[in-house]
This record gives sequence, structure tokens and C-alpha cells, in this order.
Amino acid sequence: MKLKTHQLFALTFAALTMGSGAKDRSDPARLVGIWDAKGTAPNGEVRDSLLTFEMKDGKLLCTASGEQGEMPMDSVMVDGKKIVIEKKYDRNGNSGSLTVNATENTAGKLDGTWSIEPVGGDKISGAWEATKQQVVELKGSWLAGGLSENGGDPYPFKLEFVGDGDELSATSTTDRGTRQLEAVKFDGKWLSFDSKVQLEGNALTISAKAEVQDDGTLSGTFQTKRADGEVIDKGTWTAAPEKQEAVAADVAGEWETIVNYGGENRDYGLIISKNDGGLEAVAIDQEGAEHPCQSASFEDGQLTISTSVEYEGDDVEIRYEATLGEDGKLDGKFYAVGYEEQFKGTWSGTRK
Repeated sequence: MKLKTHQLFALTFAALTMGSGAKDRSDPARLVGIWDAKGTAPNGEVRDSLLTFEMKDGKLLCTASGEQGEMPMDSVMVDGKKIVIEKKYDRNGNSGSLTVNATENTAGKLDGTWSIEPVGGDKISGAWEATKQQVVELKGSWLAGGLSENGGDPYPFKLEFVGDGDELSATSTTDRGTRQLEAVKFDGKWLSFDSKVQLEGNALTISAKAEVQDDGTLSGTFQTKRADGEVIDKGTWTAAPEKQEAVAADVAGEWETIVNYGGENRDYGLIISKNDGGLEAVAIDQEGAEHPCQSASFEDGQLTISTSVEYEGDDVEIRYEATLGEDGKLDGKFYAVGYEEQFKGTWSGTRK
């Protein structure tokens, strides 16, 4: 099969708008998760809250929680990148409506306004924003290190997580061997566990907790207690996924890309994220629709992303290769596998 020039041109840009299950940005399921929200009052005061989105019977639901407890919202409307959240209230003789109008111009980030319209009163409003909490899969190996407040060298150890939810378990490995951890709990944001040890005939319990950071690592504290509850040591510790630590620091994140074929440029978005196997990539077209790529990998400074299009009953792989430069930008080429001389071009990426 020989591809003609005009067919190659069409294939070039089809590769980023076809593939394994395009996901429209209007799909409300993309909002499912926990969001950290901030609302600014007219006097400048900033109030924090949490929004939890979940799908139930095909409907998107939202619950807000803050200092005054939880408050299920009445409705969530999604229209492309625009989201409207509403709540009618009637409390202690006061009634009215609360509305949030926001736009998701960047995946995982909402920006907009909040407003309250009390019955018989004046409308008040302010700026509002929310950021989706990063979901971290603990399964697998993590390289960790602890540092005591009493001084001394950092203490390396390795964590291995198995299962999830109520079935989550973990082991800790040091130069003294491997130990099963107890009371392992993880809610998507906070991790905690206990380690029982024997040291010079004394029974000790090391209790550790850590919070998921923006880059997907863990950072927290620990304390060591005797059987009688006396704290004899405490300090800090951090951990990062063993296989993905370097990858996350290099290419994970959101990118603005330019694809050039035959002298014509097309702009696309690209989201690269970690998964259990390494990396995954999603291309975003000019309409804001998301298109998962078939595969993504980063080795020895080179990023490789593959997509696939169907042509006359055959699957044609389009491969994108790029090098991450010292300036933090991606620069490379793309081609149709098996038709390298007929179909090739260049592309570049700049991190958002």
C-alpha cells in the first residue's frame, strides 16, 4: 500500500483526533474526585472548602464541605468547559440561592465566581477557584528516607504497597530485612501506618503519616514510642515511586504542542501523566476534546508517543519522538511506521 500526498496530509492530523476512545471535555465524569476550593469574600477574606464530585445513576453529584460541615449541592450542570453548581438554602429564617459559575480552561483547574442571592436582600459575589487533588496509586515500590530530629544521617527504606481501600497492605524493607506494616490507611490524600520493632529488647512502635504532594510524592512525619507511650524519637520522611521518580520530574504535566507537516502548523494540547506501567498521554484538539494515545514512554531523554489511525482497513501507527532539551522544551519528529519516507514531519512542545 502506498499512501498518496493528500492522504498523508489528512492522516497527519487525524492521528491526534482519532484513536482509542476520544473523550469529550463535556463529559462530566472527568470532574469525579476531590477538589480544593477557595472563595474570596467581598472584604478580601479567603475561605477554603472541599468539593467532592461523584457519578451516581449516570448523574453528576457534588458535595461541599467546610467549617460548617457537609452540604450536598442541588445541581451540577456541565456544558463543555463551563460548570455551574447551584444550591437553594433555607436556614434560620434566611433563604436564597448559592451559585458557582466556573470554567475549566486547564484540566484539573476551575476558575470563576461565586454568588449568593438572598430572598429580599442584595446579591453578593466574589472570585472562586478549585484545583483537583491528584490521585496517587500506591501500588508498587516507593523509595523513602527518614530524618530524625535527634540528628544523624538520613535513613533509607523501601515501601511496597499491595491492594487498595480496606485491602491495602504494605511492607517496609531496610538493611535489617523486611517487615509487615500495620494499620495501613490511605484516603487518597493522607497515608498512615505503624511499624512494630524490637530494639535492644525494647518493643517500639513507629507511627508514620504523610500527605500526597503536588508532584505525586509523599512527605510527612514519624514518631517512635515505647510500650508505655513515651516518645523517644521523631522526625520527617519522604517517598517517591521507585520506577516513575525520574519520569515525573522530566515530562509529566501539561504541554502546548505544534505539529508541522508540509509547512502547515496545527496546535494541540498534550497531557502526560504517570500510571502503574510508567506513562500515558492524552492529546487535546482545538475543540477541547481529549484523545488518549496508545502508548507513551520516556527513556534516555527521549519521549515516544504512539497513536493509530485506520486507513483502508489497515491500522497505521503514527509515532511521535522528541528530545527534552536543557531549556525544558520538547523538539522532535513524527512519522508513519512503515512509511517513514512518504509521511514525516516535525513537532515541538512547551510546558504550560
